[in-house]
Amino acid sequence: MDNTQSVASWNAQQELFNNHIDSENLIRKLIERNNQTNLQRVATEYLNMSNLNLSIVGDIDCNEAILDKITEI
Repeated sequence: MDNTQSVASWNAQQELFNNHIDSENLIRKLIERNNQTNLQRVATEYLNMSNLNLSIVGDIDCNEAILDKITEI
């Protein structure tokens, strides 16, 4: 983590939501052991594609090719 404020915030969130503090290394290992297959399985189980919404915010030019790819999903 970048600084003591980040560490303190991390520890506070861990304690409040989990009632214990997991180390940064443990969380990193849990994240790294995931793969695309696991992520797709969980997404399919919990996300209903017909109910998803996407918002794009920013100062961008409309590019038809990119917009077409986004709306295919």
